[in-house]
Amino acid sequence: MTPWLGNLVRFCKHADETRRQRVCAILDKLIATTIHEKQMYPSIQAKIWGSLGQITDLLDVVLDSFMRTSATGGLGSVRAEVMADTSVALASGNVKLVSSKVIGRMSKIIEKTSLSPTPTLEQHLMWDDIAILARYLLMLSFNNSLDVATHLPHLFHVVTLLVATGPLSLRASTHGLVINVIHSLCTCSQLNFSEETRQLLRLSVTEFCLPKFKLLFGISKVKSAAVIAFRSSYRDRSLSPGAYEREPFALSSLELLTDALIEIMEACMTDQPSCRWLEQWIELAQKFAFQFNPSLQPRALVVFGCISRSAYPRHIRKILQIHCKALERCQRGPDSDNNLALIEGTLICLSRLLPLLPTDFSVQGAMLWVAIAAMQLDEVSLYGAGTALLEQTLHTLDNHGAFNDRTPEEVFMEIRFPLEWHCKQMEYFVGLSFTVDFNFALVGHLLKGFRHPNHSVTARTVRILHTLLALVAKSRKADRFEVTPQSIAYLAALVTASEEVRGRCGLRHRKALMVGDSLEFFSLQLISDPSTPSRPGEPQPWSLQPPAAPAYQSSLRNRKSMSVDLGQPCPVTNKKLFDAQCQTGQAHLRKVSAADTSVLFDEQTLPNARTQALLLTVLATLVKYTPDELEQKILYEYLAEASRVFSRVFPVVHNLLDGKLITQLALCPDPVLLSPVHNILQSVVCHDDTAPQYTPSFLQSFGFGGLWRIAGPFSKQSQITDYTELIVKFLESLIATYLLSGDGEEEGLLEPPVPPPLSPHTHPHPVTRASTLSPVPSHLSTSLSSLSAIQAPAEPSSPTSSTGAVGGEHTSQHSLSKPIQKQRSTDSIRRHDCKKGS
Repeated sequence: MTPWLGNLVRFCKHADETRRQRVCAILDKLIATTIHEKQMYPSIQAKIWGSLGQITDLLDVVLDSFMRTSATGGLGSVRAEVMADTSVALASGNVKLVSSKVIGRMSKIIEKTSLSPTPTLEQHLMWDDIAILARYLLMLSFNNSLDVATHLPHLFHVVTLLVATGPLSLRASTHGLVINVIHSLCTCSQLNFSEETRQLLRLSVTEFCLPKFKLLFGISKVKSAAVIAFRSSYRDRSLSPGAYEREPFALSSLELLTDALIEIMEACMTDQPSCRWLEQWIELAQKFAFQFNPSLQPRALVVFGCISRSAYPRHIRKILQIHCKALERCQRGPDSDNNLALIEGTLICLSRLLPLLPTDFSVQGAMLWVAIAAMQLDEVSLYGAGTALLEQTLHTLDNHGAFNDRTPEEVFMEIRFPLEWHCKQMEYFVGLSFTVDFNFALVGHLLKGFRHPNHSVTARTVRILHTLLALVAKSRKADRFEVTPQSIAYLAALVTASEEVRGRCGLRHRKALMVGDSLEFFSLQLISDPSTPSRPGEPQPWSLQPPAAPAYQSSLRNRKSMSVDLGQPCPVTNKKLFDAQCQTGQAHLRKVSAADTSVLFDEQTLPNARTQALLLTVLATLVKYTPDELEQKILYEYLAEASRVFSRVFPVVHNLLDGKLITQLALCPDPVLLSPVHNILQSVVCHDDTAPQYTPSFLQSFGFGGLWRIAGPFSKQSQITDYTELIVKFLESLIATYLLSGDGEEEGLLEPPVPPPLSPHTHPHPVTRASTLSPVPSHLSTSLSSLSAIQAPAEPSSPTSSTGAVGGEHTSQHSLSKPIQKQRSTDSIRRHDCKKGS
């Protein structure tokens, strides 16, 4: 039969459709013979299909017959698997052409999915064809039948689009395809690599077999990926759609996978100077990134951001426009998950492209406000992507020298000034005011990161706080642990996360607080000599001697440490925390001189009542939402000190603490934890009722009524639709202000849109400076729900200062605008005392 197979091409070249159909019928009979004649299977593969693969003009017709037969049987059927195996015999005679045909068909089918997009790729009508061709690629990937020297960019592109997609066997097939491609690079005779590159390729093959990479492919529960990829699917139906458990796939996982693939490609390109692999991959990713397709566009955006080596403002403009469209669809469409994935993809792409932009503080600095807007949406996935963009913005501007002589507040508020009209409305909705206090407003957004379920986001949050603390000190040429009105917000947020902050920012009245405690509730020992009593005037060590209760010690051993210095996780054991931290003969937490330490609570350093109230609210919010006993100990110690130093302002946080304090008194068996709780209650009860105090609604009077809420845990029900309209208007204004509308690569600025006329005295949260005070009883029964009905109190003048340090806060240099009154969400705090024209 073999000598006559070459004559079939004569009928295919003819214009007569009847003759072409006769050729297809002959091919179908040969396919049927291949499937059913098991004894002749090897001979048929070698003699028939190996010969047909050498006939160039017949390949398209043969592949059409293969695909038709596979589709008839369905994904995972015997027909489909035999055809995938037969494609290897077909390619044996002409590897370059057959591999090019198969990969080209896969690329075209994937591209056609954008014509009728679906929420997921598995729901598309062409999904069976895509999955079948993926099996073809896996079979051809053995013995370099895919010609990786020519098709590496297309293969990596297909992998990033299909990774962790489909049934379990198909996910294992994608994993096997990657390993085989890397192995083909090692053994390919067309490519000459150095020994160093070959060593990297061998290590990559080993790494991709590790459990952490199996997790990226969605096969973390599989012991052997090869067994799953090649087992008889018609017996166990693992390839059947709907018959498998889909593992969740995060875009951050795709980011890690793409970084690993681009590392392999760039290592190979160093030995191939004329190679254009990276350019081709960037072209493919960019095409899909800017083409609407809910199932693939988020992935393409992430890949485009990871592999790009240059970026221009036009790229940022297109990505922000996609971001806006996705936000708008969140308001009216039911496919919220796909829209959230698209938003997350744009944020990841922006964070990767940001360092590649030409130096322009305006465009790069504006990304901080984009990140904050994403963090305000109260979505777990978007918060992680927002913090990554925020961190990248800080590092990029710092590398360009933006903070050499200016604070972050000065840099970012100047960038925000043309967008003030929209930012004011967003602030009013959220309940935080960057105009009043930039640092505490930023900390309010970052505190939510401590409650994030992803530990890497928690570590990133701590890194950002350390970075901001360093940048504030850098502009002042001062020590970063010096307590100032600008740094106090970050120091307070890091109290539970950094041992160095606790060591450098001590408590002045700790000894006085301890003297009144009874020994059965509290035990304080110096590590150097526990039997030696404290001398008058000698400062006490920070750590407390823990009781010997077995239950408490067990809870410490089982806790997940969140003690992080400079953003790096640092495991803390019971012994390290309570013994090793207190050095022998030293009075401080760490071995530092008295000149190197600061006091966190000091009315002379922090004379502003607003700053005091915000500081107390941050600490109270942390203790309200933390489930960790050790963190509660630390926070209650600091709050006990604050209740003594800032006694007039302390009632502001009564309704954040009252429920927590009552619970501790009723249920907590730990005397070390109960001691600072008793100190807080004692300070509140013993405070002079005749002295003026601030009411719990004081935070609302200057625009921070939502601090406790936005810093809390993530809500179970999405609130994204209540806020997207304001964010979309803000982003549109940002694009019109800082990004070109043309297609040029040069940067430029457009005239900002003219906002409605503003009054310099108009503000969503007017500050009253009258001296009338309304005393508040010193009990803890104020209800949080009553805040919206309480008249915002006037800010009293400080009795400790003759110059009116409290009542004479600085007014912001930024213009203030009147908010647009709109329907608010039920959990937001409405300002009844803010009326138009006030």
